[in-house]
Order: sequence, then structure tokens, then C-alpha cells
Amino acid sequence: MNADTVDGVGNLVGEEALQALADHITAVMSRRYCAAMTDSCVRLPDGSLRYPLDVSFQNFTYVKAPGKRMSRKATFNYFDVPALPFYAARAQAFRMVEELQRTFAAHEINRPSFGPMIADAFGVEPPRGDMRRGVALRDNVVACFIEILGTVLKNGLANTNPEWLQKSAERSERWAADDAERHAAAKRDFSARMKAAKAAKKAAREGAAS
Repeated sequence: MNADTVDGVGNLVGEEALQALADHITAVMSRRYCAAMTDSCVRLPDGSLRYPLDVSFQNFTYVKAPGKRMSRKATFNYFDVPALPFYAARAQAFRMVEELQRTFAAHEINRPSFGPMIADAFGVEPPRGDMRRGVALRDNVVACFIEILGTVLKNGLANTNPEWLQKSAERSERWAADDAERHAAAKRDFSARMKAAKAAKKAAREGAAS
């Protein structure tokens, strides 16, 4: 498209001025990104630095060796989730899908990628296809399948009712709370029965000795 750029008073903006403006915007955004990354960085007990990625359950970690400069190779975790009881895990999963839906809706980007996410969820290495002519690998099929599946999942996510996700998460959270209370009550009951049994044995021993 043939078009000219003008400033606020209608003067033509030349190529050099446009490039200077682009460089300024890039520099400002770079500083903001670095500041945001620094603010969100978490120092782990072993001295490693953990930075968030596009969603809360994804991150990467830099490991700093003693007496050496920080390694530039990061360890990526695309499915960083805790161990949870079933209903709490179900609630967590719904919240994760909600977050993914909001992220894709708010940003025209192709990440977070479903491929590494699926691989990390199943605890396997992401398959890498080999595009060289004549190279036949099973991983080629797996890599392409996951790539296509990621697109299907992303499109399906865009058409999933967010109200259903929210209500399902809330329902699972209620089930998790009820399940935790039942578990706690069972533990209390077991503890009370054990104490009663010990008291009965003690009383029996004292009665036999008297």
C-alpha cells in the first residue's frame, strides 16, 4: 500500500525519523519487558532463577554455577503443577484451561504451544520431526500429529463456553472442599478410635494388675 506518514501537524515524516521512532519504541518495550521479567523473577533455594512464561503454570529456570557466569541455557517447564487430590486436581485443570482461553483471546500469538505442554503433561520429551528428504521416522508422524492437534485444541478452546469452564471449576472446588472435610473427619474418627482402644487396653492392664 502506497501511503505516507505525517506528524500531528501534517508534516511528512521521513524514513530516518520513522526508523528512529521504531528504534525508540523497541527500546522502550525492551526495557519494560526486562523490568517485568526482573519483577516476576523468583530465586529458588538452590540459587536458580525462575521466570514465568505466558501462563502461570509455565516457566523457565536459569541455573547459576558457583563461581561462573549464569548459564544461558534455560530449563523449560510447560506443565508445572503440584500433586493434588482428584477433585482439587480437577478444579486446577479447569482453572488452567480458563487461563489458556483468556490468554489466547487477549493475544494474537501462537503460544503457549500445545506440543510441549502435552509432552510435559505426559512426562515425555517433545518429538522432533526431521524434514530432510527420505528420512523416515515415527517421530515425524508424532510431531505432525501433535502440531495439528494443537491447532484443533486452540480452535476448540476459542469456541468453548467460558461460563461452563467457570462453573465446572467452582463445582470441582466445592467437591474438593467436601472431599477434604470427609478425609479430615475420617482421620479424626480413626484417631479417636485409636485413643479409645489404647485407653481400654491401659484400663484392662491396670485392672488385671490390681
